Formats: sequence, C-alpha cells, structure tokens
Amino acid sequence: MRKIRIIILLMIMLLPFKVGAVGTAGSLSVSCSDTTVKVGESTTCTIKGSSDTPIYGFEGSITYDGEFTLSDFSLKDGFATIGEDITGGSPVTIETYNKNFVTGNFDIVSFKVTVNRKTGDTGNINLTMILKDEAVASAASDTLEWEQRTITLNITETGPVQTTKGLSNLTVTNGSILGRQFNPQDTENTGYTIQLNSSDTEVFGINATAKNTDDSIVCKNGHTNETLTCNNITFITSGGNSDMLIYLIVGSDTAEVTYSISAVKPAPPVEPNSSLSSLTVNGTQATKVDGTSYTITLTDVSSYTINATLTDNVNYKFSAETQNFLSPYTFSGEKEIPIIVIPKDENSGLNSITYILTVKKKASENVNPGDNGNNGNNNEATNPQTGGNAATIIGIMLFVSFIASMYIYNRNLKQNN
Repeated sequence: MRKIRIIILLMIMLLPFKVGAVGTAGSLSVSCSDTTVKVGESTTCTIKGSSDTPIYGFEGSITYDGEFTLSDFSLKDGFATIGEDITGGSPVTIETYNKNFVTGNFDIVSFKVTVNRKTGDTGNINLTMILKDEAVASAASDTLEWEQRTITLNITETGPVQTTKGLSNLTVTNGSILGRQFNPQDTENTGYTIQLNSSDTEVFGINATAKNTDDSIVCKNGHTNETLTCNNITFITSGGNSDMLIYLIVGSDTAEVTYSISAVKPAPPVEPNSSLSSLTVNGTQATKVDGTSYTITLTDVSSYTINATLTDNVNYKFSAETQNFLSPYTFSGEKEIPIIVIPKDENSGLNSITYILTVKKKASENVNPGDNGNNGNNNEATNPQTGGNAATIIGIMLFVSFIASMYIYNRNLKQNN
C-alpha cells in the first residue's frame, strides 16, 4: 500500500533580540505521538516550550486544509485561555496566559490531528506561535522574528481496513441452533433459527463473541425494536407470530453486521395415540365397527386401493407390511386386510395394534325388467289385470253358489211342510 509523505510545516517565529535591547524569550517545538498515521486515524501533537526567563503567555494561530481535522485541544502546565475557548476549524486561534510564570521545559497545549482521505499528494499545517516574556511584551511588533520547525508524518494512502467483522462464536443457553450451524466466516448469510429446549422454556440466552474486541453487540426485538439483554431474553411473541425475531447487531458503520435470529419453541409433547385418523378405500371412509374393526361395501371389488393415516405419527408408524400395500398398491376381491400400527421406538414400552378392514361386495338383486318381477313364471295372479279378473269370477261363483243353496234350502223346507 502506497504511502504518502505529508509534510506538516510548523512555522514558529520567535521574537529575535533587538540589538542590545531584547533577550531571547525561549524556544518552541512540536512533537507527535505517532509519526506514521493511516487515513482516518489520528495522532496527538504537543506544543512544547523551553525558557530560562519566566514566561507568562503564549499566542498562536494554526491554519490547515480539509485533509486534516484538529480537535481535542488541552492546555498544559498552568496555561489558560484568554477570552474564548480553543475550538477546531481553520484558522485556530490560541491566546493564553500563565500565572505561574513558568521556566525551564514545559508543555503548552496538545491537540489531536486526524488525517482525512486525501485528494492530492501533499498537505500542510502551518503554526505561527510566540512565547511571551517581559522583553517580548515590551518589543515593537515589527521587530518580532518567527522561527520555523518542520515535522514529517508518514501517512498511508488508504484508510484503516478492518479485515474482520461480525461474530467469531454464537451459542444459545436453554436452546440450540437448528438447521445450518453457525459459520463465523459468513457475514452475508446471517439468518439463523434457534429452538428452545422445551415448550415450557420461557427464558433463554444468546451468547455472542465479536471478532473485534472493540465491537459492540446489541440485541433487539425484531417485532418491537426493544433493546434486549442478550444473555437473558424472555420469550415473547407478538402480532400473531409463533416465533420471536431477534436482531443481533455487531459493530457499527461500514463494519456493522446484523444477524437475524428466529427463536421458536418445540411443539408440546403428544400423548401416545395408536388410533387411525382415517382409513379409506378408493377415497371412501371405511366404517368403524368396534375398536379395531373397519368394514366397507363396494359395488365393484375388481380393483381398489387403501389409504390410512395415523392420529399420532410422532410415536407410531405403520409396519413395513402395511406400508407395502397402502396406495398405490391395488387389491381385488373380498378380503380381510390387516392394518398394523407399531411404536417408532421399540424400547418405548408402547404396544402395537392391528386393525382389520373387511372389504365386501354389494349383493346383486338379479331383477329382469322384462318379466315384471316374476322371474319368468307365467303366474297370472301376479299380474294386476289377470289377478282382478280371477277375483271377479270367484265372486260370481260364490254368489251363484249362495243363490243355489238358498233355493235348495227353500224347496226342502216346503216339502217338509
């Protein structure tokens, strides 16, 4: 990475002696904590003084361009401002006094220099400064002579590149990560699902470690935007959601990574139930006769399929034999078919159960529409018309017989008289 050498020109002009009249007020220097600074980073610089004669003041003016930002001015060793406080923005005016009248070596003021992204190859910070002692204060302004100093800082061209961001580790207390496991290298696909230990779990924790120790970690409720304590979260759903959405925000600005975590509870435990929720033949529900018996009557038994579903498929399953002849397997004819249900865990202590499905064919009525229902027998008594005629004849014969009987009876009665 290319480095740009930036020369910060510190022009410090000190009052020279008037020939035979004005003594040296002392000397000034500037030093910085770092001589190599990346764009976007800072270094702290300090203006220092040295004098054999008592110094009671310091004045300075600092000008600079937009490649730098000056801030955090702090006066040292008894120096205090005259008038307004020192603030950033070019030019920076510094006017101080020192009631202690310092001598020897002393610090005057420190400030932070931040290097902004450059638009050119050079940049200057110019400082015009003077120490005040009695001789300087009494000298005419046009006799003051400024001394120059130069400090060179090596500035890298690009800003600080954060090669690592996001989390190095992610675990869950009272729960576990479902599906794909946490991948610290993947800062793009940051969605995860966590399942709590049980349906009764109410409090869980997200334990996260940032790759960069200076990065902050913030947990927020994705539904309400409420800030949460990451390692002590109460499971709360809202808006009809069955899950709790949590945003875990790591770092800030361009180095920020947001993890989206969906917390869910497992389904409540199911009481073992070996019953069938449905048993159909060709799509028609069979009739349950008793606890383990089903029956169905079909018009055509030449080809049919069976489907069955379990009420509890958590604890039970169909036996291998039963699975083999469920749809699309095709049956034909009247049969008694076993439907065998067994526990998924053979060590669970649960029992198997066998249901019997009886498939019957509907009986035929054997009726010929052309024989009026008499199965081909020419029995006139079954014909409404001939049946009526016979009844009339029988009635007439009974009536004639009755008349004849009455005639014979009356004749015999007369002969006896």
